[in-house]
Amino acid sequence: MPILLLSAIILVIPQLDIRELIEPTQSGKAFGFIWGMLGYVVVVIFIATINKEARTVRITWIDLLLGAYGLMVVISYWLHPTDNLQMLSFGALILFYLSVRTIRIKYLKFILLAVVISGLTQAMYGNLQLWGYYPSNHGIFRMTGSFFNPGPFAGYLCAVLPIAVSIYFKGLNVRRFDGLIGQMFDRLKTSISQSKTLKLFFERSNQLFSNVQPSNSEASNNQTPKSSNVLKGIALITIIVIALVLPASRSRAAWLGALAGCFFVFLTLQPFQLFKRRSPNPFKPFKRAIIVVGILFFAVALVGMYKFKQGSADGRLLIWKVSAGMVKDKPIFGHGTDKFAADYMNYQAAYFKPNPNLPEAMQADNVTYAYNELLKLTVEYGLVGLLLALAVIWCLFFVKSEKGSRQKAEGRWRGSRQKLKNPIHLAARGGLLAIIVFSMFSYPSEILPIKMLFVLFAAIVATHQKPVNLFQSAAKETTQVSVQKTAFASKAIWVAAFAAVLITAYPATQYLTQQYQAYKTWKDASDIYNVGAYPECLEYFELAYPLLKTNGAFLVQYGKALEMAEKHEASIVILNEAKQHLNNTVLYTCLGNNYKALGMHPEAEQAYLHAWHMAPARFYPLYLLVKLYDETGQTEKAVAMAKKVLRKEVKVESTAVEEIKDEMRKERTQNTE
Repeated sequence: MPILLLSAIILVIPQLDIRELIEPTQSGKAFGFIWGMLGYVVVVIFIATINKEARTVRITWIDLLLGAYGLMVVISYWLHPTDNLQMLSFGALILFYLSVRTIRIKYLKFILLAVVISGLTQAMYGNLQLWGYYPSNHGIFRMTGSFFNPGPFAGYLCAVLPIAVSIYFKGLNVRRFDGLIGQMFDRLKTSISQSKTLKLFFERSNQLFSNVQPSNSEASNNQTPKSSNVLKGIALITIIVIALVLPASRSRAAWLGALAGCFFVFLTLQPFQLFKRRSPNPFKPFKRAIIVVGILFFAVALVGMYKFKQGSADGRLLIWKVSAGMVKDKPIFGHGTDKFAADYMNYQAAYFKPNPNLPEAMQADNVTYAYNELLKLTVEYGLVGLLLALAVIWCLFFVKSEKGSRQKAEGRWRGSRQKLKNPIHLAARGGLLAIIVFSMFSYPSEILPIKMLFVLFAAIVATHQKPVNLFQSAAKETTQVSVQKTAFASKAIWVAAFAAVLITAYPATQYLTQQYQAYKTWKDASDIYNVGAYPECLEYFELAYPLLKTNGAFLVQYGKALEMAEKHEASIVILNEAKQHLNNTVLYTCLGNNYKALGMHPEAEQAYLHAWHMAPARFYPLYLLVKLYDETGQTEKAVAMAKKVLRKEVKVESTAVEEIKDEMRKERTQNTE
C-alpha cells in the first residue's frame, strides 16, 4: 500500500492545476504535494508501528550531506523568513526523501514506472496543446503542459527521458503486469509495428542490445516475461512522445539536459564496452574516441544553442555577471534564503547607474531567477552552500555502490561498471545528470515536480550506496545481540515518530488549511483588481495579508492596489515590506507615484531613477520622470529627459512606446516655445 500511495503522488502532482488558487499551476501542485505527503507519512508510520518488523534505514554520505544542507536552509529561513508555502514544500520534500529511503530496493522499480507514466502524460498533454485540442497556460506560448511556461515543462520531460531510455534498454524485470494489461500492450505493439520506421527501430535496437547482460533474476529464466515487454513498450512510447514534443518547447537547457542524461545511459550499455576493464583492453582507443566525440558534440551544441537565441543567452550572461558581484559582497554565508529575488535588481541598478547606455542595457529586465542553480545557491548560501552542493553531486556520481564495494573487498571487483550495473541505480543517475545540466541554464529549484524528481533520484542512489559506520562499539557483539539491538532501536524510532505525528498532525493541517484559504482569497483579490475595482479588492488583500506577509509577489500587488485606491501612506508601508522579499521596476514606479501624490518630490525622483537604472531599456520610468519634472516646474530637466526618451532605442515595438514618444514630442515642443 505505501508503494502505491507514493507512486500515486509522483504520478498525480505534476498534473495538478487548481484554478481557484492564485498561480494555479504552481500553488496547486505545492498544496497537493504537501497534503499528499502528510497523508502518506501518517499511513506509513502507523503501519510501521503495528508491524512486528520495522524497516531500518542505513545512513549514507548522501543522507548526511543533504541533512546538513536542509539544516542550513532552515537556519537561514529562521534568520530571513520567506514565503511560507515554499518552506512548507521544502518540509514536504524532506518527508518525501525519507519516505523513498525507507522503501526496499526491489520496490523502487514501481516508483520509476510511475515517473515514466507521469512524463508520458505530460508529453501527451503538450502534444495536444500543440495541435490545438487543449489551451495553453501562457498567453504567448502554445505549449506548456500543466506548467506555467514551456521551460519548466521541458525541464520535467528532460529528467524523465533518461529513465525511459534506461528502462527500454536495460529493463526492470517487473512480473506483475500480466493478464489484461499484457493483452492491451500486445494490441498496441501490433498497431505501432505497422509503421515501417518504428518496426525497423524495434528490430535494430533489439539486435544491437541483445547481448546486454541480464540481471540475476532474469538470468534464471530462459524466456522474457510478458511484463518486461509491457514495461519496455511503455518506455518506448514515452521516448517517442517526448522526442516529438521536446524540440517544440524551444528550451535549450532542456535539450542539453536530455542529451547529457541519455548519453550517460548509453555509455553504460554493454555494446559500447566503455566501462568493462580487461587486460589488455582492446577497446581503450574506442573508449577515448567516444568520450572525445561526445565532449566535442556537447561543445558544438552549446555554441549552436547560443546562436539560436543569442539575445536570451546574452541576457543570462548579464545576470551571471551581476550575480558575481552579489557573491563578492557576501562570499561565505551568502545573502539568505530567497534573497536573490530580493537583492538582485538593486545590484543590477547599481551596475547600470554609472552608464545606463551600455550595450548590455538592452538585455536588462526584471529578474527573479539566476538561470544557474549553483550560482543562485552561492548567492544565497555562500561558499558554504556551494561546497555542500558539490559534495552532494560528488557522492551521487562517484561514491561506489554497496554491491561494488563488497565485491572489491572479496576480490571479485571487475571495474567501475559494477557501480552502474543495477538498472534502477543507472536510471536514477541518468535522471540526476539531466536535471543538473538543465539547472546550469534554468531555474528547476522553483519548479516543484522537478525538485521531486531530484529528491527521488538522490534517495534511490543513496539506497544503493554503502552505509557510513558512524558509531562502532569497542566490544564485539554477537550477530544475534546486534540484530536485537537494531530491531529494538528501529521500533523505538517508529513509535516515537508516530507519537510526534499524533501531536503535530492537527495543528499542521489547520495551518495548511489557512494557507490554502489565503491563496484562494488572494486569487479573489487579484480578479477584482484586474477589473479595476481597486477599493473593493482591498478587503480581500487585508484578509490574506497575515498569512502572506512574507510573499513578495503578494505584497507588490497589494501595494499597487493601495496606490490605485489612493491610499498612499499605506501603500508605501506595504511596498517597503515587499522590498525584503522581491524588488522590480513595478515596485519602485509605484513607490514614486505614492511619493509624488504626497508631495515628496525628491523621494519620487529617486524612486523613478532607481526603476530606470534597474532596466534601462524600459520607457515608463523615464516617462514618469518627465511628467514629474514638468509638474514641479523643472522645465530644463523635463526637456532633457524628453529628448533622451525620443533618442532611446526601442527594444520591443508596442503601441504604449509609440504613445509615450508622441507625448514626449509634445512635451519638448511646449517647453521649448
